[in-house]
Order: sequence, then C-alpha cells, then structure tokens
Amino acid sequence: MTNEIVQQPQIATTPQVAASVEEIRGAILMAKHFPRDYKKLISDVDALCKRETFARSATYSYPRGGSTITGPSVKLARGLAQVYGNIRYGYDLKIGQDDTATVIGWAWDLENNTRAEVTHVFKRLIQRKNKDTGETVWVQPDERDFRELVSKNGAISERNAILKVVGQELVEDATGICRQTIKLGIKDAKGEQKRLIIEFKRFGVSSSMLDEYVGSTEWSTDNIVELTEIYNSIKDGQTTRDDYFTSPLPSAASKSEAIAKSMAAKRKQDTVPQATKADVLKLMNELSGMLSSEQMGAYYIDDVELEKYTATGLQELANTYAAAIERAKQK
Repeated sequence: MTNEIVQQPQIATTPQVAASVEEIRGAILMAKHFPRDYKKLISDVDALCKRETFARSATYSYPRGGSTITGPSVKLARGLAQVYGNIRYGYDLKIGQDDTATVIGWAWDLENNTRAEVTHVFKRLIQRKNKDTGETVWVQPDERDFRELVSKNGAISERNAILKVVGQELVEDATGICRQTIKLGIKDAKGEQKRLIIEFKRFGVSSSMLDEYVGSTEWSTDNIVELTEIYNSIKDGQTTRDDYFTSPLPSAASKSEAIAKSMAAKRKQDTVPQATKADVLKLMNELSGMLSSEQMGAYYIDDVELEKYTATGLQELANTYAAAIERAKQK
C-alpha cells in the first residue's frame, strides 16, 4: 500500500473577487463596531419624511378589490435604507433564453446579517402605438428602452427587498408622516390642482378624467394627496393609467371607419402622380421667364443638388414653384 497525497482542488480567485471579499468583510466589521442608534433612527426618519419635496414622491396607491391601497415608493424605501445605516442593497439582472428577463432585488443588513431577496420575471417587450391603425401593440425594445425596462423592474424588486429588512413598523410610520406632510404643505389647493393636471397630461390623463375620478371639479386636500400617490404609482410603473381612469373609447364601427379612412387616404396619396425631376425643371424654367435674375436666385437649384431630392422633396419643390408662378401671374 502506498501513501498518496491527494491535492484538494482550490477555487481560483481573481484580484477583483479578493477585493470584493475584503470590502464586504470590512463593511461587516464596521457595522459591528458602529451599530445603529434606534432613537436617532426614529428622529432621522421623522426629519426625512417632513421634507415636503421628499414626501410628495414617497408614497403611491393602487386599486385592489374595489378599494385603494397605499404603499411606500421606491424613493421612500431608498431613503429609509440611507438613514437605517449598515445596509447594502441593489438588484441583479439575468437574461433568459426566451423573451424574458429576471431581476433579483436584494437588501443585506450587515449588522444583523439579515438578507432579503425578491425575484421578478418580466417580458422583454414594450408597448407602442401602431401609426396606421392607432392600436397599441407589444414590440421588442431597443437598447435604451430595455435599460429603462430593467431599471423600472429592478427598482421595484430592490424596494421590496429593502422594506423586508427595515421592517413593517418603520415603513408604516414613515408613510403616515409623509402623507401628513403633504397635507400640511397644501397652502393653495387651486394651485396644486393645476400642477397635478399638468403632471397627469404626460400619461394621457385629461382634467375631465381627473374630475370624474374625484367626483367634483373642486378638489379637497385629501383628493390632492390621493392623486399625488396615484401619479407616483403610474410614474414608477406600479400601475397604468387604465387602472384608475376611463376615457371614452371608440366603438368597433367608428374604429373600423377610422381605419378605412386612413387606408383610403393612403390609396389616394399613392394614386396621385408625384412630381419628377423633369416636372421641377419645367416649372423652374417657366418661373425664370417671369422673374428677374436677381429674384430667380432664391429659387434656382442646379442639377447636382436636384439629384439629392427625394420624391417627397421634389413634390414640395414643384408646389413651391407652382405657387410662385401663380403669384407672378397675378402681378
């Protein structure tokens, strides 16, 4: 029997991995040496949520089972994490083989070694309006749209992970202070109403739709707080406009009629003969016989430049010459 030394496989580490491990180890050590002061934490949360600009975007609402539920926004979650201290948070992205992507939001309390993760799978698709039919369809996003899609879903997952770590009691206290701050900050209800009407227009919500939701053209402070939360919910991607507001939709007949008119207009446009280069030259020569050389300088285009014009450009040029000829005739 021979004695053999079996060498255990070692996990290869790169300088980047080693640096990350040391960074985390240092953060845990600092958290143990400087634990959070819960009395100071409560005071800091109170001060944070009494800032009016922060409170305006700190809560959102969404419809559920015929009632409206209020909750903390991404901004409030991140704000609480900052004053909570000794916490790391973020999200990771995984691209699926199909048309899906997965974001994993996470939050880690370094002091108590408590970690929460929230996984969200979403389609790599966005909504776009079809220019011909006016219908909304799902399409593949370009790079910029995909980044925005990931950022929106990642932020929501990150928020939910943070809320799990900091605790429900702290979240409820912060939400209540923010709502009260918004109420106390409303000095001019009419001015706030106008501001919200302008803000909602970016989501296709008209003032009449807002009035219908409130049930009056005169909004109370409670209405303003609620609509502020709804605005935050739509802006953060929690809900959509149609979850709250209804707009008169065209009937199937009128919709078909609109499509038919659009197609008829396109057919008419296709059947109208487009001006050619020869047509433009003919009109230019005719106009040159009616204007002085100085006046014609504003209209003259040589053959090289004319070659660069598209069919639409040639037609517009022909229309310009025809209009100039008519004006010259009238003189």
